[in-house]
Formats: sequence, C-alpha cells, structure tokens
Amino acid sequence: MAKMIKGWSLFDTDRNNRYFYDKVKQRVQLCHPLLHFILKLYDKGIDPANWIAGFDSDPVEIDGLGRFPRDQIDYYYRKFRLLHENGYFADIDLEKRLSGRITPQLIEQTLANVTQVTFEVTDRCNLRCKYCGYGEFYDDYDKREGRDLPVESARRLLDHLLEYWNSPLNQSHQRNIFISFYGGEPLLNIGFIKEIVDYVTNLGLKYNPFTFNMTTNGLLVKKHMAFLVEHQFKILISLDGNEANNGYRITQDGSPAFPLIMENIEALREKYPDYFEQYVNFNSVLHNKNSIEDIYGFIKSRYGKLPTIGPLNNTGIRKDREDEFWATYRDFDSSLRASDKSSAIKKDMFVKLPNVTELAIFLFENNHFTFEDYNDFLFPKSEGTWIPTGTCIPFSKKVYVTTHGKILPCETSGHQFFLGQVTPAGVKLDCKAISDKYNNYFDKMKKLCTVCHKTDRCKQCIFQLDTIDDENPICTGIISSGNYAKNIGAIVSNFEKDPEIYNRLLKEVNFE
Repeated sequence: MAKMIKGWSLFDTDRNNRYFYDKVKQRVQLCHPLLHFILKLYDKGIDPANWIAGFDSDPVEIDGLGRFPRDQIDYYYRKFRLLHENGYFADIDLEKRLSGRITPQLIEQTLANVTQVTFEVTDRCNLRCKYCGYGEFYDDYDKREGRDLPVESARRLLDHLLEYWNSPLNQSHQRNIFISFYGGEPLLNIGFIKEIVDYVTNLGLKYNPFTFNMTTNGLLVKKHMAFLVEHQFKILISLDGNEANNGYRITQDGSPAFPLIMENIEALREKYPDYFEQYVNFNSVLHNKNSIEDIYGFIKSRYGKLPTIGPLNNTGIRKDREDEFWATYRDFDSSLRASDKSSAIKKDMFVKLPNVTELAIFLFENNHFTFEDYNDFLFPKSEGTWIPTGTCIPFSKKVYVTTHGKILPCETSGHQFFLGQVTPAGVKLDCKAISDKYNNYFDKMKKLCTVCHKTDRCKQCIFQLDTIDDENPICTGIISSGNYAKNIGAIVSNFEKDPEIYNRLLKEVNFE
C-alpha cells in the first residue's frame, strides 16, 4: 500500500517573505502573495479554479492581502497551473521512494574509492579524560586492555584494500588517500606508525597518493616531532582552551595535563614554525568547564588558528551515568548565543559552525550546479529511490580498524556494530553479509521514515540509535510537515539576513 506524503512546503521567513520548497524538484521559489494564497488553498484541498470562478467583481478583495485586479489573479493562477503541470506540488510515495537498497556491488565500489583508512593504533593512553569516548560515561566500546593493533593486521588490511584501489572500480584517481592514526594515544605505539608509514610508501598504489594524519593529545609530540615533520603528518591536537578549560584532561595519576600539553605544542612551534603553521590544527570538546568563546579566544589569540569544536558524544551513554553526563554536556548553539562576541566568532569561524554546515549542505543539494562526478554532470539522474535514514553507505567515507581488528564504518560507531574483522587468517569482509545487515536495519527503520517529512534531508545514522537492535527501534528525529517547513524557513532566513553567506559558501567551501 502506498504511503503518500506531501512533497512540498510553504513557509515564511523572518523578513515575512513567502516561499515554497519542492522536495522532488529541489527548488526554493519566492512567491508573490497571490501565488502563495493560491497554494494555501490548494494545500487545504480547495480547487483554486472554483475559488476564482466565484468572483463577481473586479478588483477582488482578499482577506489579509488587500485588493487585486482580476487579471493579476488569473496570471498567478496560470502560473500555478504551469508549475503543477510540470511536476511541482506532487505528493511523494515514501513507501516506494524509500526502497533504496545497499548492494554488495555498491560496497565494493565504495571500498575501491575510500579515501581514509584509520587505525586505532593502541587503546593505551597517557591521559584519563573524564569525558573520553572510551571513558566512564560510555559502555559501547570494547574493554580497554592495554592492547596495540598488530602491524601484521594493518598490513593485511592494506593489502586487501590495494586490490580494490588498483582495480577498475577505482574512479577516484589522483585523489589523496589519508592513512590516519588514532587511539588511545597513537604516539604511544610509534613503532607501529613508523612501520606502516614505510609499508604504505612502498605499497604499489597505482592511482592515488597517500597522506598521513593523526589525532593526538600532544604529550609525545616533542619526542617524535622530527618524524612527524619528515613525513608531513597533518596532526590534530586535542585542546579545550586555557588551563581551567582543560580541567577534565588529566594524566593517569590525576595531575593536570595542560602544562605538559603546552610544553609540547610550544616546542613544536618553536623548532618547526612553517610546519606548525601548515600542518597543525586543534580539536576541542565543549563541556561545562569551557565555552565557545573560551576555546575560540584562547586558540585563536595564541596560535592564530580556528579550532574544530564539538559537543560530547551523546550516544552509548551508561544508564547509571546519564545525570552526570548531561550535567557535563554543553550545547554548541546556546554557548555561542551566550557570548558577547558571538557575531565576531560567527564571522571568523564560519564554515566550522554547525548551522553554516547545514546551510552549505542545503546549498549543495538544491543549487543544481554541483555534481557528484562527471557522469552525474553528463547524465543527470532521474528521480530515484532513497535509502532510509541519513546513514552513510558503508565505507563511503572511511574504513576504521580497532585494536581488536574489528572493521567499522567510522570511529563514532559503537564497537558492537563491526562489519568485518582482520584476523591472523586474513581479512573477513563479506560485502553480501554487510549489505544484508544494513538492509535489515533499514527495513526496521522504514516504517518510522514513512511518517517523517525530513526523509530527504535526514542526518540520523542508524549506529547512533541506542535502540537500533530492538524489534521496534525509536527515532527522536521524526519531524512533522509544519516543523519541516519551519526548518526550511530558518535556513532561507539565514541567507536573507546575511546574503554574504551565500558568496562565502561558494568561495570557501569544498563540496567534495
């Protein structure tokens, strides 16, 4: 049975401009008040032709709008008819539209074009951060046992991927492949990193260059900086602002880590200033001991860099620690609004702000001048099907390997959702089993998605739902038609308030 849902929305902006947005056509259209009124009638199930036929005077008085000549009303009715006859204002059969499937062939293609391989080098760490994703708030990861990822496991995976990368399925020639090192603290296992850098350099990849990067707490940067500089590592150093802001970042014996982190950062900047300027960036966690203004102010003033700031991960939380977690949690938008310097921060950080990211995605999806690849440019897609939820296609962004050899789509996925494994016997990565796993999840989510008006713009990953393995999972992101229209209205309002955002997005954002 078809599950029909309205495929278009009427909305107003903060400046009282009227628009409609058509999901199927992916068009935002500014409306004359008369066209908007006609669309409101149509939305209520009233035939605009019957409404117009009832006029016995000229001009016509329309409640709330004023008086209009009959020929002007007829003009906008004809415009409505023209749009309608060309496919606008249609309902969407979500049962049919949400019938997209993950196939083994699609997974093989994403493996051949994956641009990041991340190794969890070790689960050891020289810090004991309270909010760590592998710390006391969470229970969706494998037990930390002081385990290192064997070099042989990493080599087996790289050899396995090499077959895909060197195959005709690789359509991403000359695009960098990032080999990333993650932890724990990856520099605690520097021997692994050095061996893999050497192995990758001589791997025999035909079409793509390699780039190395790392997320580190900074405590061992000084010790190994010559190696990092030699191989042009892009490094992301975790730093939450000033000393007070870093109160949750402590060493294993409970002493403050901030002085040690700063000592390492300063040593690197002093000895290799050009490298520091080009290859070093900062990542910060927002919590109740800092703020957006604190983080931005400290890192920008001290290093001239804009940090990447994110809130605490709010999935996989232990039931007995929920109250403490939420007391520690801070919301990005509310923290930014609370700052007296919010306007300057917004202007400077720009693409690093979550709401600007949303605007960039909306622009990418609806401007009709960006294309996924040359095939998309030469042969535009006809109306197709969507995959339920906003979950990424497996390995479309990265391959992540834990110290246990578990293969996951990314490091934010709970370890219970592993899709394959690297073992002494080889790489177990069954594309058919993976596609079946995803499609089973999508089948369960589909009944929720068919009542949601945000299916075309959903960002909900199935692996961020605590109930996804239940028979009837719960999604808190379901949105009504009215709230969907308000969401689109807020996006367009942002463009109206600051038209320069549009120009900056086109100039500064890489839509890859």
